[in-house]
Amino acid sequence: MRGIEMLRFVVVALSGALLGGCFAEMPDLLPRPAPADRGPDAVGPDVGDIGPMVDGPPAEEQCTGADDDGDGTTDEGFPVGMPCFAGQGPCRVDGEFICAQDGSRAVCNAEALPGGVDICNGIDDDCTGVIDEDYPEVGEACAVGFGVCRVEGHLRCADDGMGTVCDVMPDTSQQALETCDGLDNDCDDAIDEGLQAVCAAEAAGLCARGSTTCVAGEWSPCMAGAPQNEVCNGLDDNCDGTPDEAQLPNGAVACDCPQPDPDPGICIPTVACVRQCDPGAPLSAQCARAPERRCDGFDDDCDGTTDDDGVCGDLIEGDCRFMLGWTTRNLAVPSPEWGACEAESPVVEDDMSCNGSVPGELASISLPDGADIDEAGDRIGVAFRCDGGLLPDVDDYIRSHCRVYVGVATDAAPVADGVESWGDCPRSPSAGGEEVACTSSTLDGGYNSIPVPFDLTVDTLLGVAFICEDDDDPARAEAMQASATVSIGWADARVDAGAIDWVAACARADDGDGDGNPYTDCARTRGDGRFRVMRFTADVDAGDRFVIRLDSLAP
Repeated sequence: MRGIEMLRFVVVALSGALLGGCFAEMPDLLPRPAPADRGPDAVGPDVGDIGPMVDGPPAEEQCTGADDDGDGTTDEGFPVGMPCFAGQGPCRVDGEFICAQDGSRAVCNAEALPGGVDICNGIDDDCTGVIDEDYPEVGEACAVGFGVCRVEGHLRCADDGMGTVCDVMPDTSQQALETCDGLDNDCDDAIDEGLQAVCAAEAAGLCARGSTTCVAGEWSPCMAGAPQNEVCNGLDDNCDGTPDEAQLPNGAVACDCPQPDPDPGICIPTVACVRQCDPGAPLSAQCARAPERRCDGFDDDCDGTTDDDGVCGDLIEGDCRFMLGWTTRNLAVPSPEWGACEAESPVVEDDMSCNGSVPGELASISLPDGADIDEAGDRIGVAFRCDGGLLPDVDDYIRSHCRVYVGVATDAAPVADGVESWGDCPRSPSAGGEEVACTSSTLDGGYNSIPVPFDLTVDTLLGVAFICEDDDDPARAEAMQASATVSIGWADARVDAGAIDWVAACARADDGDGDGNPYTDCARTRGDGRFRVMRFTADVDAGDRFVIRLDSLAP
């Protein structure tokens, strides 16, 4: 019975706890039993014997490292020991949560590093949460180079972080001589600059040789040449339709010479001839044709050959360059690019030396001082270029139809001076064998080179040739070839450069050693397309010199 009363007591007590103070003013609904004596067989304590009661709720847990609320767990509800960090970007420092000194919370024990100066490098250097904010142009479109060399890209950070640069380079592989096409072919930020050409105008006499200028990619109408004072030359200098009027000496008279059917773009049909006679004597029946006057791409004298009679010699000497290069076997130089040898100026490096001819002068090439060039495997290279002066079309013709050949051979090689071919040259622009090796310039101004297959020692040979070829107009190519001469000479390192008489050594009628110096020699072409040969009188070593020259060959 007592157990049932106790159960009723517990239910009422729990109900009161759940309903709050709702039972505070209600009368007891259950009778309270009177205390009774507990006998020796009683089980458990009496209700009144539970013990002292604690007023108020349990203590609240703090972040102290102790079990403040007595539930057997320390610092529950606080992320003590969990990972954390302070700062961002390069300023970030990792740490973990620890209890604050006042125990009210957990705090991160990491301290951020100080921020730096922001540079352009893809890093948040100043720890603001923004990368490269001082360089908002990163990623914007950009372009480098001019004309056909122009390449588009995007701005990126410079390697030193101090600014931005375009992420592409100009495409110099497209660079070429300027032509009349509305493009900047030579990549100098100018289009069709200075392009002029000779043309056939609708005028009489020498005025029929007019000029045209490139404008916006198109050639302008041909402007007739200016009249000149009439002189006795068989030409209509003043462009009045009559050659040599009142200018013929000794009673000579002008006559019309038979002319082939002229091509208006090649032969100017108004050229007249002059028939000379002595006073009182019958007129001669011999007519003399007017001479070829200038290198202009026209058959001025109407003899069927363009620019013959050596008229292009001065232009070749002034506008064109013969380039010679040398490298040791330690340096692999690809063709047609020869690094620093692209410039027409002396270059001497540890394993490379090169230079280009200078109009009317000898250009010297010193083999790299101290370089190991006394064994086979060294490389010789050659280029031939014309810069497109006032007559770019003629310059382009010369460059694209003429080659400079250079070769070396042993003393036992079956080669000779004054022959049309030298081993596999000129049939092959680059050829090598056990006894002969040769190479030639390309027809686009680039280098060709070939490794020397043997040591250049006493009595080995050096050959050079200047050859122009044109299957469509062989006579014009032959005339170009006959207008210029190429010289190449050698001097041993023991010879004082100032003591060498290269004019004598490379004299046209002299095949080497013309100055009497035993340690110099030279070969010079004759305009006949044949190889000319010189002989080394000592081993070729570091410090030796080569000289080159490109000259007009007077008719």
